[in-house]
Amino acid sequence: MDMKKRLFIGLMVLGLPQVQVAQDGIGNHGDLKFHGMGAIGLHADLWNSGTFSSPEGLVGFYQDSVGLKLYGSVPPEWFDLEVAAANGVDCYQPIRVANNVNFIEGDLRNRQSGNYAALIFDRDAFQTGASTTSKVDGYAAFQYKDAFVLPIGNEERFRPLGVESQAVNGLVTGGYYADDPNESAMTQGGGNSRRNRYSASPEEYWTLDGDLPTRVTLSWGGASEIRALVTDLSELRVLGLNPRTRTWEDLGRTSLEGDLSAGTIRTDWITPTDYMRFALGTANAEDLPEDLENENYYISPNGDGKNESLILPMALDNPNNTLSIYNRSGVLVYQEKFYTGGFMGKSNKAGDLEPNLALKRGIYFYILTLHETGKKHQGYFYLRQ
Repeated sequence: MDMKKRLFIGLMVLGLPQVQVAQDGIGNHGDLKFHGMGAIGLHADLWNSGTFSSPEGLVGFYQDSVGLKLYGSVPPEWFDLEVAAANGVDCYQPIRVANNVNFIEGDLRNRQSGNYAALIFDRDAFQTGASTTSKVDGYAAFQYKDAFVLPIGNEERFRPLGVESQAVNGLVTGGYYADDPNESAMTQGGGNSRRNRYSASPEEYWTLDGDLPTRVTLSWGGASEIRALVTDLSELRVLGLNPRTRTWEDLGRTSLEGDLSAGTIRTDWITPTDYMRFALGTANAEDLPEDLENENYYISPNGDGKNESLILPMALDNPNNTLSIYNRSGVLVYQEKFYTGGFMGKSNKAGDLEPNLALKRGIYFYILTLHETGKKHQGYFYLRQ
């Protein structure tokens, strides 16, 4: 470690390897390693252009009065990281963490050009304490995991992004923007977009880079203005912006928690790289499901030959369709394309519900989408096993 044109004040205690730096800035141009459970407190800017790794030990950003900066040509790799810098840390290089990130005060802000992460969580890494006042502002990433919650947001909002994949990912990067996702997105790349059947919230959106089947969980709070988007939480959806058609698509819903003030919502299985942006949204009024007479049913698949399955005349007349069935909590329990009448009271969705599991007695909600006309029909049925 050396300093160029800056004051260096250091402290090393033999037998207790701890370095405390309290100067205007430091630079590491060589090979700095921790010994045992060593610790370094950074109270000033850090320029890192050499090896700066810690198989054990803690590095902390501590500053109450001014913002800090991390510069350099080599990303540091640390075991534990602590953030207690009231005015945040501007990261011009990503930080890789092997164990724990403890968020106390202040944000880690991405200052690199492009969609690069300010913080990368390694295989066994986790975080504690992320909140509105301390998180990653912009982009964060994780690697070699099949599930993780990225602690991201912006200066005033904490909007964690949940990722649950069907296999272990390589590197997955997610970002948050407190901007209107509809602006510029519809015209990027040239060409005209088709009319959107869904409306995305103009308050915020997320990006996510991953190529494995994944369920994505978005969150909302007061600034999300959900009350301006829907009057009933059951109308809320996660939308994905298709880069080819420049239209928003409904990504399904397998979990919904909270109220109009705050909560979380999780998609069905999708491939993140198929979509350029993710947002909270709802169907346009003219595209809401239509209620038809006599579309509420009763089924009892008990083997007596009566009402054994859900028969929808509209589906038989329009074979190019998709049937989606939800329980009273809004969880998707069954879905089938080209439906002709095969639902007999058993789930076919993986995840929270075991496939082919007999569903409980009760009321269920269905939506039948007719792809030839784009129309949707909805109704209820009572299931008695």
